[in-house]
Amino acid sequence: MMKKVFSLLVMLTVFISSNAQSVSYLGYSHDARSIALGGSGVATSADAYSFFNNTSATAFSDSKAAIAALYTKWMPGSTDLTMIGGSGFFKLGNSFSVTFAGRQIQYDEVPTSDENGLSTGIFKPSDFIAGLGVAYKITGNISASVNVNMISSKIDEEASANAFSGDLGFTYSTDKFNIGLKAANLGSKLDYGNGPYSLPAHLSAGFAYKTVLKESSNLTALLNAGYLFTSSGLMAGIGIEYTYNNLINVRLGGHYGDSSKSVPSYISGGLGVCLKGVTIDLSYILSSNESPINRTLSLGLGYRF
Repeated sequence: MMKKVFSLLVMLTVFISSNAQSVSYLGYSHDARSIALGGSGVATSADAYSFFNNTSATAFSDSKAAIAALYTKWMPGSTDLTMIGGSGFFKLGNSFSVTFAGRQIQYDEVPTSDENGLSTGIFKPSDFIAGLGVAYKITGNISASVNVNMISSKIDEEASANAFSGDLGFTYSTDKFNIGLKAANLGSKLDYGNGPYSLPAHLSAGFAYKTVLKESSNLTALLNAGYLFTSSGLMAGIGIEYTYNNLINVRLGGHYGDSSKSVPSYISGGLGVCLKGVTIDLSYILSSNESPINRTLSLGLGYRF
């Protein structure tokens, strides 16, 4: 069953991929938890940010619903990209769940000029992405999901583009471990008027193993591997999450990636707190001084029902 699922994901991703790409941040982790874990989010347990990582995980959630807001300061050393958004899910019965997400991406202000080179002011490029997903538990251990996204990008007063994309996800879950598969950003191209740009379609696989240390604490080890088809870029991540009394989470991670083809390499860490349903998550990235993602900060605030 899992072999057939993996083959399907590969075929769909290869079919829709091409060479040029835009909105490359869609290939990055979006939330504080997965960033702190080195981008190893494909096989994590369900949370309010599952739409970004693997919607199919929500079919196994013990929570009835979860919502969260996020703030990420990506690439403070270069484009200073700011991402603000929200996401969540709610369950309908024991096998079916619905996820949703919205993100506003803002860039640094850029000077504008007319055809004669005279200054006409400044412009702040921005993108908006909204999506809806569904997940279904096929058997007691296997679930599948589909997301649909609308992307609107404006890089200049007279240059904008729109696109639609889809994500496919699968999860195999047991009491001890999870296996996740995901194909993301499969869709149409963005055309600002100077030719089409493909979305950063990629395929990811993840593994998570949970060990109970004591009655009140556990440790989860995570591995992630991915392939970005538009640039032939390889990615890999590793993460460790220590949970105490379902109250405090300590997270460490590392990510490998070729900066010319995918997300650059980095190490990361973060904390999470859950108190009476309220969740707070924080992550921070350290990379080389030349890396654009060095000192990236992400925050999240949510609630579990």
